Amino acid sequence: MLAIALFAIASACALEASAQDNEQRVMKRDKSDLEKDLYKKSDKNVRKEAKQLKKEGWKAMDLSIEKQLEKTWEYRWEDGPDGYPKYVSATTQAVGESFTAAQSQAENLAKLRIASNIGSSVTSLVTIAEGNQQLSPSQAASMSRSVENAKVAVAQKLGRLIVPMTLYRQKKNVYEVRVTVMYDLNSAMKVAYSEIYKDLETGVLEGKEQIESVVGVDQMKEQYSKMNFDE
Repeated sequence: MLAIALFAIASACALEASAQDNEQRVMKRDKSDLEKDLYKKSDKNVRKEAKQLKKEGWKAMDLSIEKQLEKTWEYRWEDGPDGYPKYVSATTQAVGESFTAAQSQAENLAKLRIASNIGSSVTSLVTIAEGNQQLSPSQAASMSRSVENAKVAVAQKLGRLIVPMTLYRQKKNVYEVRVTVMYDLNSAMKVAYSEIYKDLETGVLEGKEQIESVVGVDQMKEQYSKMNFDE
């Protein structure tokens, strides 16, 4: 009887292990198929967008437009450990008498775009807090002013940008440069929070805890991730 029982247990364990192996193989196959589908779709979209950019007269100085688009999309798809996108991004273009001048101007505009987009997400949080009666109308108005005042300071304090795509086109003696930039989402939100908090008028809110309950870094990241910005 003991031998029969042991045999039954061993058989059950073997069947369970076999089922788990089969499930893992299916999961791996499904993941592999999904990755292949995403790659094919990405490859098709890259070629389509690159074709349109070339049609508009854009050129690449180093890496091809296709390779730069692939790098850009990789950054955009990357998630941080908290599940939010790892980077904020912006695409801007500027004109200058030299390539370097136009490139520098485009990157500065991109910083302002990022700061503006963050500001828009924070303003939405303030509006939601006012609707939920977490803030009075006067408090909400004061916080909205602080957000506006902080935008330029946030743009100036953003550190080194990741620039996966830089394109240019030349018209007579003028260069037009288009850049797509990336910046760490968590770092950007901390800079924004610091500047907004600094700008708030004394006594507007009941201390740091109330400010964080409305526009804490986590709330800012979540709201930013929900909003779609036209770049």
